Amino acid sequence: MRWDFGVMGAKAYVLQLSENVRRSLEYKLNNGEVIGPAPCGYENYINEYGKHSIRKKEPEATYLKNLFELYSIGSTSIHQLTKMANDYGIRSRMGNKLGVTSMIVILDNPFYYGEMLAKGRLHRHIYDPLITKELWDACQEQRKLQTTKPFKQGEIPFLYRGIFTDHYKQKICSCEIKKKKFVYVVCYKENGTRIYIPEYVIDKQVEDILDDVAVPEQTISDFKEYIKSSKQAELDYQRSELERIDAKLKKIDQRMTALFNMRLDQEITKEEYETKRDEYKLERS
Repeated sequence: MRWDFGVMGAKAYVLQLSENVRRSLEYKLNNGEVIGPAPCGYENYINEYGKHSIRKKEPEATYLKNLFELYSIGSTSIHQLTKMANDYGIRSRMGNKLGVTSMIVILDNPFYYGEMLAKGRLHRHIYDPLITKELWDACQEQRKLQTTKPFKQGEIPFLYRGIFTDHYKQKICSCEIKKKKFVYVVCYKENGTRIYIPEYVIDKQVEDILDDVAVPEQTISDFKEYIKSSKQAELDYQRSELERIDAKLKKIDQRMTALFNMRLDQEITKEEYETKRDEYKLERS
């Protein structure tokens, strides 16, 4: 009997503890507080009231915001974005480099615009958002567009890449190269069997169509040149954007370093230093 009472008491204690934890989690969610570790670009800390909280972690937060902006333009793939993040020095909570899956999780995380997903529902949180809802939505649109294209920039510049849509799967037809020289456009039969159409066959069909409509030779030449140069134009624009962002960040870092040195040399007051420092931080964000 004494043993039965002991077991019942232990069960009651465990149930009470479980209920307390559940109420605590519900309370935190209702107050917009995060349950668990901070996402990438943020860090956990203890505020002046001795309470656990979350704040932006610089410079990772600014780098992530720039990556969101760059991805929303539509000229950057997930693989390229992941490489940029690793080049910036952004790391996971375990200190490892980010993978493509981690970058997708970051792009899809609503926390960055002000909401958190918990128990299958979105909850408004109390922390500083990293981006706007509009920017996050623009990135989601790019995610949808890119998932229909089975290629990434920087690979072999196939002539018919991204042009044809498969009739049955309603997805962009991919291009493949065999034996390092034979190029095919891949589509599918109704039963899902892959069909490999040689590129030269499509070339001949395109030439026949162009002959029938009597397109001037100069127009044909311009069209082919446009197809070849459009991809390079996208890459050039992306490169210029990256250079502009890097130059801006380096300039702000130099100014903050100079400001810090001026404070060390007592050339400016503490109030002047903090005011100017906050201005630079705002400019970075």
